[in-house]
Amino acid sequence: MATAPNQIFISDNVEYVKVTGYKLVFHPDFIQGYPLAKSIHNYGFFSYSNNKGLFLSDKEEQIILNLFKSIEQEIQNNTDQLSQDVLIAKY
Repeated sequence: MATAPNQIFISDNVEYVKVTGYKLVFHPDFIQGYPLAKSIHNYGFFSYSNNKGLFLSDKEEQIILNLFKSIEQEIQNNTDQLSQDVLIAKY
């Protein structure tokens, strides 16, 4: 499932179902002051509608999975005042 910036997502009265995968959610302030904040609009998949699919090649899928694993590892490490810089600059 994908959601666009400023799209509201509510999960109410949902029966527990085991879900696998990743979803990256962050507040726009997280990237403010970084070059990514100025260029993020260049990535068209952020404006996809809910019924539009984003199809990845096997290589692209592996790259995305590796990025999520790197983010997960960084978050699980002891975070400090430089963690945000590391997360944003790495990607």
